[in-house]
Amino acid sequence: MNGIIKTIKTTQYAQIHNAPLQTELEDLRSIGLLSHIMSLGEGWTIRKTQLQNKFSRRNVDAAWKELATKQYAVGFSAYVDGKKDYFYAVSDIPISQANFEVLVIEQIKLLQSQGKNVMTLSVIQHSPLEITEKISNVQNVQQTQNKKISSDVRFVQHNVYNTERTLINKKEIKEKLTNKKFSSSSHRDFIDDKLREKYNDVPFDEVKNDMLNDSIIVDTDKQYKALLEYRLKHWKPKQTKKKRVVRNARKEMVPKWLQTNDENTVAEDLSVNNDFEAEKEKMKAELMQLDAELKAGNR
Repeated sequence: MNGIIKTIKTTQYAQIHNAPLQTELEDLRSIGLLSHIMSLGEGWTIRKTQLQNKFSRRNVDAAWKELATKQYAVGFSAYVDGKKDYFYAVSDIPISQANFEVLVIEQIKLLQSQGKNVMTLSVIQHSPLEITEKISNVQNVQQTQNKKISSDVRFVQHNVYNTERTLINKKEIKEKLTNKKFSSSSHRDFIDDKLREKYNDVPFDEVKNDMLNDSIIVDTDKQYKALLEYRLKHWKPKQTKKKRVVRNARKEMVPKWLQTNDENTVAEDLSVNNDFEAEKEKMKAELMQLDAELKAGNR
């Protein structure tokens, strides 16, 4: 699709339809860009970056916008083998939707014939044209074929590989577990005999059971031997706890003579208190009498 479509083919001269130069295009930059492109050969591949480097990005983008809007420049983007690429075509007469479909389908088939995978088609910016179902069907045929081939290959590989590995894995696991169990059990019995003989004055079975009942993970025979020997070496007989005798609290005993003295003291205190009350009443009466006499004298 990358190319220039000429309605009038000449050499050494550029002949362009009068309509875009005189009536259809309004921006002088669009007229200039179209004239430049149409002066190039039909096999020339259109790259906007080349045009931008020659005429500046601003001028090319403004001219291309009008050319795309009025369908003198058409194109689409696609992911080819996972990499995004752009394809353009320019003509001096507007390119219809039907002609655009033909150009796109031819480009897709050309890429597919080269063994490339074409995905995710999109029309270029400012273009009123569309990627129709007819175009998508051509693209989807290749994707469906590739998907089926890839799926069949993966299915066969998966079945063959998994069947072989499943049989091998079951056999290997069973052998490993059997060998490990036999090896570990016989070796630890050997360790027990050696340690029981070395620490013959220690209750071996009691110490071993206490160790196994603890929440300690012992993975290797080396760890098992080291931990068990440590406990045998530092074993001490359990001491019986003595019962605590609770004694009654002692009651204080008061001598009789002290009790007698206390009673006499209380009696004396009561007597003193009674005498004090009598004196108090007597003094109160005298003060009242004196107060009466004073009031009488004043009169």
